[in-house]
Amino acid sequence: MSACLRIVGALGILNTRMLNELLLIKWIWRLYNCSKKDVCCQLLQAKYLKNRPFANSKCSQESQFWKGIHKVKQKFSWGAVFILNNDRNVRFLEDVWLGNVPLKLKYPEIYGKCRDKQATVSDCWDNGNWGFDFTRTFRFHDRGSWESLKLELQGVSLNDRRDMVHWALEK
Repeated sequence: MSACLRIVGALGILNTRMLNELLLIKWIWRLYNCSKKDVCCQLLQAKYLKNRPFANSKCSQESQFWKGIHKVKQKFSWGAVFILNNDRNVRFLEDVWLGNVPLKLKYPEIYGKCRDKQATVSDCWDNGNWGFDFTRTFRFHDRGSWESLKLELQGVSLNDRRDMVHWALEK
């Protein structure tokens, strides 16, 4: 946060745009790590999320605050690393949860053929088996990526605790 509070030139003007973005990103952080005691988060989740994961929430004709949160949503994902537990808030291809990069970057050929690119891990997990919906079949040279992804997914286990998010970048 010290970068946004740096005084620009000799005028003493704060970079308020960056400060606003950082504060909105902090709200996203609170939504992911919401406790039962946090009444503000509970209210936001009830009003805007309606039992959907934040990652797949939409911003239509909502408040300026909610529109602002959606404008910085992508910036939040640059530094967020998820610890998978119950798999409800983690997007399978878009979020960092298996390794150090999103699966869409690690397996671009799979990402290109996937029908629902915003699917959560729970959408792809079906009673202990992984299920995906692709727009077309894999060619021979794409099968190596598919086999590699299946090997990585073998070690994934789920439990009843909430998904956790950690910040991978500097404070």
